[in-house]
Amino acid sequence: GKFDLSNVSASDILALITAQIFKELDSNGSGQLSFDEFYIALCRMRLTLSEVEARQWFDELDTNASGTLSFDEFEEAIVRVRQRYVNRILSWMNLNKESIYVALILLAVWLGFVLAFIILGAYGFSDGAIFTAVVTGAMPLMGMMTAVRDIDVDGYTQQITEWVDTFFSQLTGSPSSDNKGRKK
Repeated sequence: GKFDLSNVSASDILALITAQIFKELDSNGSGQLSFDEFYIALCRMRLTLSEVEARQWFDELDTNASGTLSFDEFEEAIVRVRQRYVNRILSWMNLNKESIYVALILLAVWLGFVLAFIILGAYGFSDGAIFTAVVTGAMPLMGMMTAVRDIDVDGYTQQITEWVDTFFSQLTGSPSSDNKGRKK
């Protein structure tokens, strides 16, 4: 039959995949992953870590120092692997908060030019005289420049910062600054 996946979130899918990977790697069915099983997982995920680095990471994840990883500890490893891949992708794309800010500013400037072009074009063909049309078309721009001077830049900067934080929190799966303290 068909499944209704409309209420399934990306976090739910990640949890299901993590459980399946854990089950496959737990070769002896103990409910715990040994270092060897963990290292095999890292190799399958094509993470280029030396055995020493993998051991160090394993020891960090083994919060109860049992010498094995429980499912919860393995879930933390998957979150870290996911974060590592996201960081690699963002780095490869040269994306960071500053580049997002620049893109948003360039988009706003471009939209301003398009709007000005439309306004100038509408005024340019309304009375037939080119000079009058250009002067008439420039007047709203002067008003717009006066309005820009009075804009609350700090408010917009804060809004853009929140949007960028939300964008990166969605990419990385970590809670944004307004979601801290709430569990997904």
